Amino acid sequence: MRDSSHWNDGEHSSELVSRALSGLKSEYRDWPGIRTSWGVIEHLIVGPTGVWLVASASNDPPVSVRDGRLVRGDFDAQCLIESVERQAAIAAAYVGLPVRPILAIPGLVVGDGQMTVCQVRLAPATKVVEYITTAPVEMPPERLFETRYRIDIWQGESNSLTMPHTAARVDVSATPKRDRSRRATVNRMVEMALFIAIVGTVIWVSTDRNRRDQVASWATDPVGVVLGEPTDETTEIDGFPLADLGPVGGTFMCDEGAGTYRLQFSVTDAEAGRTHLAIRIDGLDRYLGEFGTLDPVEALSGIAPGAPITLAVEWRPDSKSTNQHLERSFRAPDDPCPSE
Repeated sequence: MRDSSHWNDGEHSSELVSRALSGLKSEYRDWPGIRTSWGVIEHLIVGPTGVWLVASASNDPPVSVRDGRLVRGDFDAQCLIESVERQAAIAAAYVGLPVRPILAIPGLVVGDGQMTVCQVRLAPATKVVEYITTAPVEMPPERLFETRYRIDIWQGESNSLTMPHTAARVDVSATPKRDRSRRATVNRMVEMALFIAIVGTVIWVSTDRNRRDQVASWATDPVGVVLGEPTDETTEIDGFPLADLGPVGGTFMCDEGAGTYRLQFSVTDAEAGRTHLAIRIDGLDRYLGEFGTLDPVEALSGIAPGAPITLAVEWRPDSKSTNQHLERSFRAPDDPCPSE
């Protein structure tokens, strides 16, 4: 039997699968295009039912299973299964959880039963969302957020990878003109948002005497308002004029006698609902937990001056139908704390 590993399925099947996955419920998140040493993971999905990897393939020639191997027409296509399994293993090693792979094939006829090859489930593109969302719930909320946070970091890191293998169909030729136009539109929107924010800040300050006095004091001590470069022993993460971190506030404080800093967080928005926090300090990830408004959050101690920090927040306010996500990177104050 001939081998079909040299075929390129094109983008049509991938587009159909992406369109189908857009129907996922808000409890699920889809990370498309994560680069690995074994090609691009088309879709990595995390939700209450676990972690799922979805790849796409064409049904032309028609796909079937013979003697436990994937076949397309008269061609052996087991290489597709092996690539999907390899990517699922890479993802599982990174997130520390089992990853269930699905090979989504538009137009595939499965019937009432399941069609699997090795550990990979074959599914019509129109059934993928149903398979994912009707599986048993197995991920607790705290692990769900922690896993999402880790994949956010992974996707950012994956952009620098060079791929010797290409299991998925990825066109990295020229950037389409519409992409450049889209970037220009986004830039204009960002500029407009900044302008509105500046005008709003001026109005907000000018309508209150205490705020005007506070700004005047900052004008005489401009370094003190820059995160990570305070003129005293503490600095506010969400203080003016820095953009806040959603429903979360925080303060750097000196550890007396240790020469390091403590970082204390709190959920300050009464309408935030349950809020998840995760943090990365000096490259080490830690899930802090789920908190309500004004719930005590354990202070993080032993933070070295200038240490890079990333805080991720997920919350669902009463006024929103979906979870809100926000991430902020900053550094601990550069000045060493006084030690005795």
